[in-house]
Amino acid sequence: MNLQPLNVSECRSLYETWCESDRKIREEAIRLLRWTDETEHAASITFSDAAQQLRRFQDFLSAHFEDEDQLSERFGRFYDDPHPELDAMRRQADRDHRLLLGRLDHLIEKLSAANPVYESWKEAEAEISFWVDQLEQHEDQESKSLSVLFPSWSEE
Repeated sequence: MNLQPLNVSECRSLYETWCESDRKIREEAIRLLRWTDETEHAASITFSDAAQQLRRFQDFLSAHFEDEDQLSERFGRFYDDPHPELDAMRRQADRDHRLLLGRLDHLIEKLSAANPVYESWKEAEAEISFWVDQLEQHEDQESKSLSVLFPSWSEE
């Protein structure tokens, strides 16, 4: 299957789609952190409730990562020749996505355990917050990588 290269307008549209997806995942991460903060003051919330919140976030995040993978493949069509920076970004993103989803799975398992793994909600909240920090660092790195590939668009 011979795919036609992207023109600048098509590539710009992909870039804007990527930025919008990035904005949405950051909003969802903030919403999750707000929920954990508000939950600290609600006595009726259980670790199981937190696991359910994280499962919902996991579904959203998995779809986000799949979208990113597809977008980065399409970015490759913008260049006539192999592009080492884009290839490196895609390899790093793939590793990060697997690692972040694996850590999220583990966190959900711990929160779903029949016998509580955490001694307090504060301890669970700290681990969730740490994971969200890792996700944000990943998203920041992807944004920086894209700004290297498309510097004039990232300055707008």
